[in-house]
Amino acid sequence: MSNIDGVATERVQYFDIAKGIGMLSVIVGHMELTSVNAFVFTYHMPLFFLISGWFFKDAPGKMKKNMRHLLLPYVITVLVMGFVGGLKEFIKECVKRNGGDPLQIFWDTLLSGLYGSGSRTDTLFGFDIPAIGAIWFLLALFWGFILLKK
Repeated sequence: MSNIDGVATERVQYFDIAKGIGMLSVIVGHMELTSVNAFVFTYHMPLFFLISGWFFKDAPGKMKKNMRHLLLPYVITVLVMGFVGGLKEFIKECVKRNGGDPLQIFWDTLLSGLYGSGSRTDTLFGFDIPAIGAIWFLLALFWGFILLKK
């Protein structure tokens, strides 16, 4: 087998096996079996990002580019989500006087951003961390590049 430059390369079987396990886990994870999802969602997509990070080739300035293109949008989005969520709760509290805590909403969103979970984690190990939403993949891909760069 050869790559795009015509240089001979060999496939690494355990990466193919890991990708296969990941693909099957994605299928099982979307079958909506709550007890299975709590386990599968802890690793199935991060596995793909870790594999991507393994094959990432570091080039001069690439880390800065990744921080600018992956981490910066993630951090900005988390802060905006926290601010908007807190503001929404503040307005709701002012209008309905329901005793909501806007500051708690903001801190919960920041906690979600630090953890970077795409779904709520209250069924996993007893932690109750709200989901950050679809932007979790930016943080996962960034850490995949950082942890596994060669």
